Amino acid sequence: MRFDVTTAYAPALLTMLRTGNTTPGPALPAGRPAWRWLSAGALVPLLLTAALLASVGYTYGLGRPVQATVAANDYGRCRVTWTDPWDTTPRDAKVECGNEHAGPLVVTALQWPLRGRAVDRTFTPWLWGFPIVLLLAMGLTTAAATLIREAGSWRLPATPRPPGQARV
Repeated sequence: MRFDVTTAYAPALLTMLRTGNTTPGPALPAGRPAWRWLSAGALVPLLLTAALLASVGYTYGLGRPVQATVAANDYGRCRVTWTDPWDTTPRDAKVECGNEHAGPLVVTALQWPLRGRAVDRTFTPWLWGFPIVLLLAMGLTTAAATLIREAGSWRLPATPRPPGQARV
């Protein structure tokens, strides 16, 4: 096989033919970290999601379910009494209770620094769950949009070809 090439391009052509690499260059721009998709627009909602999840985990993970007695119902907010599971003192608080008018109700007694308070086990997790899901969706959508937007500027790594199959 014979090539007619100017002498200025001959060394580059010989190098390409010997290595089989017809597209020289780095796979990704230099200095870009692998987590470049995590922009500030994605990082803020994801950190807020983590903070809310930590507070929910603290509340319900370290709190203890206790049997409380409904003393009064004021349009869905019940005044309940229970015995503190840590020091056995009588406690009372207001929790969301719906239509419960009297009788037993299971609530979560909170640990330090909210000792002496209680939260319900149905309404409050749903109330916390909505902003968690919303912030998580915002963070992941922003991260995906950043990843897709920057994907157009990526260059694929060069694939070496066998010496006899170099493309010119």
